[in-house]
Amino acid sequence: MQSQGQGDPTCFGNEPVRDRPSGHHHQTADNRIGTTEWCRCGNCVAMKTVEESSCCMEVSSVENKYLQHGCICHSRKFYLRCLRKSHLEYLQIFWNMQRPTGGISSHNRKLRQTSYRSFIAWIYGYLGPKKRVPIPACVVQKVRSSYPDPKGRYRGFLQAFDYNAFDMALD
Repeated sequence: MQSQGQGDPTCFGNEPVRDRPSGHHHQTADNRIGTTEWCRCGNCVAMKTVEESSCCMEVSSVENKYLQHGCICHSRKFYLRCLRKSHLEYLQIFWNMQRPTGGISSHNRKLRQTSYRSFIAWIYGYLGPKKRVPIPACVVQKVRSSYPDPKGRYRGFLQAFDYNAFDMALD
């Protein structure tokens, strides 16, 4: 047993850590934007930022537990926890996320937000206030195709300090 104050600085031994790409998968940040060469599961799409350009197989907590069928998007648990509409609507009530909606665009946006939040809670557990992690591109693609915006408008990953002030006022 390690003495207090020495050793692993993380609070929990099972805290998820994003793996660094190994030799043949190593790419510079610029090579990730607009391509899918970094994708290992075969289901990722090109994203606009480096943070968003990650694959489910690059997240050790996903890779070690849920990838028996390849991409996490093929997992039955992923469908049940992150895509099933009745479960997402239940989570909206549970997390007090329900607000009056103004049509399908607004309703689908809320379902996407709930789906992303459910994925984070499932894979990472509680992160704490103002702590965010990017969601793998394959997961984002699956959620967006399940609950699309009719006009194709999507926000993407925002750091806590990048959060839109208008949305903060509504939360």
